[in-house]
Amino acid sequence: MEEVERVLEALDVVERYEDYLFKKAWGKALIVMGFVLPLSALVNMNVLLITTITGLNAVLVSIVVQVMVLLVGVGYVIFIFAGAVRTLKS
Repeated sequence: MEEVERVLEALDVVERYEDYLFKKAWGKALIVMGFVLPLSALVNMNVLLITTITGLNAVLVSIVVQVMVLLVGVGYVIFIFAGAVRTLKS
């Protein structure tokens, strides 16, 4: 009976560790999105200034910014969660 209690206690510790890792991953993901999304909005608001300096098309600059936000933001969030899953699998 004592061994069963030890196994249940160990399973509880593992479950709490899983919860901790995914809460930590969500926290990092929200922080990343909290920086990336306002930064992209700031760049989009100043797209006319950027286009006058660089001489590029405003639509092109806006599309490039949105694609970079998508790639960097979503890619890093996937990387964060993949790291949590990799830690749990090992």
